[in-house]
Amino acid sequence: MKAIILNALIVVAAIFLITPQEIIALQPQPETDSQQRNLDPEFQPEPGAYAYDVLWRGVRVGKASVSTTVEDDLYTVAVTAETHTKFNFLYKFRYQGEVSLKAPPVRPIEAKMTESGGKKEKTTTITFSEEDKATAVRVKKEPGKEKEVSTVSAESQSFLLDPFSVVFLVRHLDWHVGMAEIFDVFTGRKQYLLMLYCAEVRIKTINDEQREAWVITPTTKEMGKPDAEEKSDFTLYLSKDEKKEILKIEGVPRIGRVEAIMRYFEPDSSGN
Repeated sequence: MKAIILNALIVVAAIFLITPQEIIALQPQPETDSQQRNLDPEFQPEPGAYAYDVLWRGVRVGKASVSTTVEDDLYTVAVTAETHTKFNFLYKFRYQGEVSLKAPPVRPIEAKMTESGGKKEKTTTITFSEEDKATAVRVKKEPGKEKEVSTVSAESQSFLLDPFSVVFLVRHLDWHVGMAEIFDVFTGRKQYLLMLYCAEVRIKTINDEQREAWVITPTTKEMGKPDAEEKSDFTLYLSKDEKKEILKIEGVPRIGRVEAIMRYFEPDSSGN
């Protein structure tokens, strides 16, 4: 059950970055930096939260949300996921992630991820000292055992993103068919690269409404292992309108068909 929710969560958040095997993509592009992203100057995300159903082989096993708040030029993107209550007797899993970032261009400042399953809890805090440097502190807690603390550093030839900043950036890009974007991603444990490719435009029915969507496919391969198998298990559908909503993410990884489907959007009522 943990693997199911982890895959779906990572999908929703661009969490296709953090599958249990933690796979990712391609080789660095030194000539590319955060200023050179193909951004849509007209797009502004509406503050609020998107709710998703997470399905495994057609069965709703959990739920997830992705929310955005903004204050001046500082954005906060938060992701949550949890198993459905009817599955908690098998395995109760909770996940929370949050990143503070500035835009434009997109530059993360600090990201924090906490996952709990059973009696175990893992927390990872990533601090970005510069756009191409980051340090992560990982803490593992388990009853009856001494707390484990480890530190991992990452450095890029271009610029670094965390998984949640990828979600934010995907919506800000000015997509067109045939476009590809490459990102250097640091999960707090390992450093990867991810390539996203816009293959076509399709009509998708979401909540009984037909909507045009960019079809975006990630290709992944673990960085530093040139012989590793490339992965492209998931497809992301991004609405082809001014909202640029992540409508659906679907794929067939080794555990079986996984889907994250947008159910509704709740605007931020605080006025931020």
